[in-house]
Amino acid sequence: MQAEGDLPKLTPEEALELTQKGGTILCLDVPEKTEFGIDLRTYAVGPLFKGIKMIPSRGLHLVTCGGELERTGLFVMFRPAGVCVMEWDPSTEMLRLMQDGEQRERHEAAARRLEHDRSLGPYPLATERQWRSLSAYINEGVLQRANIPVGTFIVPGGIDDDEASADDAQMQPFFAGLARVPTFVPVDPRRPQRGKGPMLSGAALTQYHMDRSEFVLGLLLREYGQGEGSGEDAEAALLGELQLAFLIFLQLSSLRSLEQWKVLVHTLCSCEQLLLSRPGLYVKLFPVLRAQLLLAPRDFFEDELSADNFLRASLSSLASLADGHQLHAGLEAELERLWKFVLSRFGLGRSQLLAEQLGEDEDPVVVAVTEDGEQYP
Repeated sequence: MQAEGDLPKLTPEEALELTQKGGTILCLDVPEKTEFGIDLRTYAVGPLFKGIKMIPSRGLHLVTCGGELERTGLFVMFRPAGVCVMEWDPSTEMLRLMQDGEQRERHEAAARRLEHDRSLGPYPLATERQWRSLSAYINEGVLQRANIPVGTFIVPGGIDDDEASADDAQMQPFFAGLARVPTFVPVDPRRPQRGKGPMLSGAALTQYHMDRSEFVLGLLLREYGQGEGSGEDAEAALLGELQLAFLIFLQLSSLRSLEQWKVLVHTLCSCEQLLLSRPGLYVKLFPVLRAQLLLAPRDFFEDELSADNFLRASLSSLASLADGHQLHAGLEAELERLWKFVLSRFGLGRSQLLAEQLGEDEDPVVVAVTEDGEQYP
């Protein structure tokens, strides 16, 4: 089950300590050849499989299960020596959290006595640092905002599943074991706000196409800042949703999550004033982007199917916005790290990106709105 290199060399004493102190996921009666994953690794279940041990108790972990065409996931977190017990439901062909309290407690105690040890695969410890870089801003608040709290099963959903407002989704009753589609903050100004009609007027939409800073500041205040207390918390909440959308797309093949990730990345790379006024946001954003782009193949910007993708346009826009400005020292350093990474991994230089942006038609887009609300350029 374990991929080569996923587990560092451990002495028997070190392995025992990690097993006793780490978290354990028990997955009972999972059919053979079912795909089971945790964080960045997915495996085909064998006949003796009963779960994963040695799970670090730091932060959240994403568990996935299913087949090639359909997969569900859920976020879990562990205290030291914590145990999560799940069982296979033949009627839905999905995992579910064990509801029988007495039976669950017996399995938890057995796991702590290491009775299932031979049937538990070790957590891929070599990937933990990379997982942290991809999920550092995801916390319980981010999951609550997306309507998928810890322990809730997640289904990918389609792009059009958000026709109902996010408010409606938040008011849905919670039933244990019922899978949910994630509900993201509306970021496309052409779509309705949370039950409040169009997000931007015609004039504001024109300004949005020129510089999206005011739009993002509004999102930080209205959406990500609710109950957070400070602007820094709102920025972390936004970055948490960016990471959440990316990981659900990556691990559950969710097109809806892909769209959210794309819109957030492109929007943040199109904010000239925000780049200057909120450098701390971008100092945190650029390492997140590097971690995500590290999972892209090296020919990502050369392959015929992916060469002209939104990321190229986003990076070109970012290069243009930063060009000629005296940036905050920390921001300048992080931006330079981003350009060096893009060049070393993809062979794409900042000067090339800047030339591509300057070569585009830079005329502003003027949007008019008719009396019935229809928009046209």
